[in-house]
Amino acid sequence: MRIALIDTGVDTGHPDLQGQIRYSENTAPKPADQNWADLHGMAVAGVLAARPDNAIGIAGIAPEADV
Repeated sequence: MRIALIDTGVDTGHPDLQGQIRYSENTAPKPADQNWADLHGMAVAGVLAARPDNAIGIAGIAPEADV
């Protein structure tokens, strides 16, 4: 399964999503504080596809999906 997420970018190296992010681009305007630039997209990607039972973060609703 592949899920398209149109949002801010995503941390492609995050352990909860490693190997599942096929493409990441921030499509939102850049905020003044660049440290927060990808926060929302990362949170949404986690809700969608984070791996369960790895003792990190949350479990997504479609953990086998590519984003």
